Amino acid sequence: MTDTPLLSVEDLRTTFKTDGGLLTAVGGIDFEVRAGETLCIVGESGSGKTVASESVTKLIPSPPGEVTGKVAFRDMESVRELADAYPKAVFDVTQAGAGAVDDRDRPGDDDQFVVVERRRNGEITRGYVDLARAPEKALRRIRGGDIAHVFQNPQDALNHCYTVGWQIVEAVQMHEDVSKAEARKRAIELLNEVGIANPAARLDDYPHEFSGGQKQRVMIAMALVTNPDLLIADEPTTALDVTVQSQILKLLGRLQEEYGMGILFITHDLGVVAEIADHVVVMYAGKVMERGTVYEIFEQPSHPYTRALLECLPGGGRAAAGIRGTLPDPTDPPDGCRFAPRCEYAVDDCFEGGQPEEARLTDDHCVSCVYYQSGYDESAITGDDTTPATSGGTADD
Repeated sequence: MTDTPLLSVEDLRTTFKTDGGLLTAVGGIDFEVRAGETLCIVGESGSGKTVASESVTKLIPSPPGEVTGKVAFRDMESVRELADAYPKAVFDVTQAGAGAVDDRDRPGDDDQFVVVERRRNGEITRGYVDLARAPEKALRRIRGGDIAHVFQNPQDALNHCYTVGWQIVEAVQMHEDVSKAEARKRAIELLNEVGIANPAARLDDYPHEFSGGQKQRVMIAMALVTNPDLLIADEPTTALDVTVQSQILKLLGRLQEEYGMGILFITHDLGVVAEIADHVVVMYAGKVMERGTVYEIFEQPSHPYTRALLECLPGGGRAAAGIRGTLPDPTDPPDGCRFAPRCEYAVDDCFEGGQPEEARLTDDHCVSCVYYQSGYDESAITGDDTTPATSGGTADD
């Protein structure tokens, strides 16, 4: 693992033009994913977590959607490959080889420049591709390559007119200059890697001949075709029973250890978060309420929304609680904290002035709540009775 994030997202905003007005699905969020680590984004349905994950590689259709912000992807192979072809999408922080730079386009961080001219000398050794600025052709080279997606419903993702083998072989040949026989051999290796028994024979089966868990394993195999540096998994276990869900999570953990990839995992299931996360982002109505290590979120929850989510978990002799109210209209969000209308601790300041600035509690732990601003006492909401919660339950219960 490294101190430098593989993926850094800053002020990510995703909006949609609708007949009812401008819908803000993601309202300016920050997060990081490191190689070899798993970041879980958790929240209720409609919180914006899936849109956020799709915005990373600009899978959002435009129009009506628009993605802005900074999405820095630091896979150096991608940086070097794309630097000359798409220089305005690549930031080179190797000053000796930066070539000409345009100060008007500087992103604001020290020693980071927008490369606007082919480098005259020096190899790039540090830098990133800004996915938010990258043209579609560049993004297509990264999607399914250095960044792979696994979606919620493999039933919809697989083509039922073709065998599983045909689909994996096609993916292999799309990314590698190999013969069909070599691609088929690679497909067998991948199915074996994800735990499909008798992979050589199953290669010629159609998707309907696989169970739900097996289909998800096939999708994971296809995601691994290019040995991705980052895997984005959007609710990949939601449609599976508990036993199969556990098997898939263990598989992802083993593959992460083997490949060293970072994982951005989207879920509403707090039990899944407790099992696989290194770091957690808690989202509500397009905003980040709290972020921190998995220990900090479960053992030291600081935002009323995070605490409310944890109270949805049964345990300790108490029944699971619900969260009163519903999410706000994304075309007309509250003026203050997005959670204020549902928060039992809300005061007047919570309803005005926009979402509160993040307060940093530790190096990793941040919370967006007025109770952590000057003049307020956070003990009013945290108390001394934080109840650890480590398994079961979902944010939609």
